[in-house]
Amino acid sequence: HLPRGRAAALGGVLRRVSTLEVLDIGWNHIFPEGACAVLDPMIYHSQLHTVTLGWNRLGNKGGEVLAQVLYDNKSIQRLDV
Repeated sequence: HLPRGRAAALGGVLRRVSTLEVLDIGWNHIFPEGACAVLDPMIYHSQLHTVTLGWNRLGNKGGEVLAQVLYDNKSIQRLDV
């Protein structure tokens, strides 16, 4: 389980990483608030090609942020939700 505060911390780390290619955060039970914090930085990772989010609870808000990420970040080729 990844509580909202820790998800926000992970989001902060993702904002500072410059060469992210694969992100696997499946099976963490991330809830919608945390999902937004983790997903939002993915917009800026132009080398990110694989994202695994399965077994999280993204909810509607997390789904909306994910849709925006996929719209803005054309490098993502594989997505597991």
